[in-house]
Amino acid sequence: MKFQSDNTIKYLFLLFIIAISIFSILIPDIFWSIANFQSIASQIAVLGILTLAMAIPMLTSGINLSIIATMNACALIIAYFITKQDSLGYLLIGLSLSLLCAFLIGLFNGTLISIVKVSPILATLGTMTLINGLNILVTNGSTIANFPESFMSISSTMFLFVPFPLIIFLFLALIVWFLLEKTTIGKSIYFIGNNEKATFYSGIDTRKVIIVVYIISSLLCMFAAILMMSKLNSAKASYGDSYL
Repeated sequence: MKFQSDNTIKYLFLLFIIAISIFSILIPDIFWSIANFQSIASQIAVLGILTLAMAIPMLTSGINLSIIATMNACALIIAYFITKQDSLGYLLIGLSLSLLCAFLIGLFNGTLISIVKVSPILATLGTMTLINGLNILVTNGSTIANFPESFMSISSTMFLFVPFPLIIFLFLALIVWFLLEKTTIGKSIYFIGNNEKATFYSGIDTRKVIIVVYIISSLLCMFAAILMMSKLNSAKASYGDSYL
């Protein structure tokens, strides 16, 4: 296939070069330090995972505005259990219930969009509002903090100078790439994004695919929640609003 260049990519790359040049001139010692790149790599992991969670629904011509609310809901569930007792059992309970919560949110979104035929932007906006309200109601808007050191070590661990959160993000990105490029459901996602009606008449169960898409999107939010909690040592209903 012939590669087609995108002017937007060219402009962004130009801005990227300009930004690097400015920082290299003004603060070369700080900007080019290993600690600075480790800090950047650690911070972009949460936003990167949320980007994956948003990108998959967008490939089907949809959108998921509830990713931040889902992330906070998962974080609050995990935080509740790991602050009760520093044990593997409580951690597994928190992770299991968080996983179930993400699954149900994705199933709810997917059902609204694929079966009830609600517009993706309206369906996920409503879900976002509902989950935000429940998060605030359950916690009274307060913060759950002071996690065990074993949980906090997730964000501080390094492998060959590479932060562990970045490794998790790259691993999830690889899984998403494999899902989209090497599986039948990945091809179906692209087909739906091009023409959902034609995809349906070609024999693909578009309802099932869309539901799976929103479930995957929500499950990714759980991983973002874990990294966010480990970095901030707290969980709250209003965290990450600016990420959306």
